[in-house]
Amino acid sequence: MGSWQSYILSGEMTALKPLSGKSPASDNVKGSVPRQEIQAKSAYAQRINRVIDHLRRNLDRQVKLEELAKVAGFSEFHFHRIFGAISGETLNGFTNRLRLEKAARLLRYSSQSLTDIALACGFSSSATFSRAFRSGYDTSPSQFRKNGEIKKSKICKELFSGQEYLLPMGRKKREPLFP
Repeated sequence: MGSWQSYILSGEMTALKPLSGKSPASDNVKGSVPRQEIQAKSAYAQRINRVIDHLRRNLDRQVKLEELAKVAGFSEFHFHRIFGAISGETLNGFTNRLRLEKAARLLRYSSQSLTDIALACGFSSSATFSRAFRSGYDTSPSQFRKNGEIKKSKICKELFSGQEYLLPMGRKKREPLFP
């Protein structure tokens, strides 16, 4: 899947469980999320997913807030607020994390020079890249390339927390697809 839709929507989908045997889609069930609210959150998540895909395709250059807001179809102010609310990170922090993760993969699985990796990941120089990498992973890029070991990550996103990867589908649909 090219986007993070199931990741972003996970928190909202938990409210769709049937309460007292009533339909989860009914708008008047106490504790359920109204259908319009679910559709609005889904639309926001789809817009933010388009932005995340755009960011991933353009990590090698500086992407302006105005450009990302246009991709999402929001004003700059509204986009910045919605992005933080949905992703749980600031736009700058999210972009830097994506760049560092891409750099770590390139360091481990390619033979490109540190400067080439720095430029491919959108850093202005190898010195800027080295500072950011050391700040994020508490090791230098060259040391990471040698032993592939991260001493301590300051990047605080868990890879597989239980709530992030819930699928918005029932058990009957899920079991044939994911045995």
